[in-house]
Amino acid sequence: QTSASVRDSHHDARLAQVIELVHRNAIDPQTNLPHPVTRIRNAIEQARIKIDDSRSADGQLEDVVKKLRPIIPLKFETKQLQVVVPTSYAQAAYKRLKGYGRTVKESWQSDGTLFIVIAIPAGIQNDVIDQVNKLAHGDCDIKVLED
Repeated sequence: QTSASVRDSHHDARLAQVIELVHRNAIDPQTNLPHPVTRIRNAIEQARIKIDDSRSADGQLEDVVKKLRPIIPLKFETKQLQVVVPTSYAQAAYKRLKGYGRTVKESWQSDGTLFIVIAIPAGIQNDVIDQVNKLAHGDCDIKVLED
């Protein structure tokens, strides 16, 4: 048996995981931007969605999305980013980029420049671009590839 405060903290943590998954992976099809976390949380409350603490957040995502769609428009999409990073930042950028998504293509140029294409959830596109620009101090080339 667990106390009410422990159960509440587990429930809040699971709810936060589900909200983060929706935020990272889904976008608003009208604006092509991710829904803010607050909007997702409010929609979950409005739809009276019950989060099961015993199931993983990934396992509940499909059910939650079905119930959220009548309230907020959701579209699951991946984007491909083509990133070219100069030698001085290439190694650090490579490690960071590999953690964001699936590598579609990568090559190291003879001068040490990194050329990589990664597939990421559309919801984190702006975050990834900001992080790479910050890491390389703006000295990189990032393009969003069309499907």
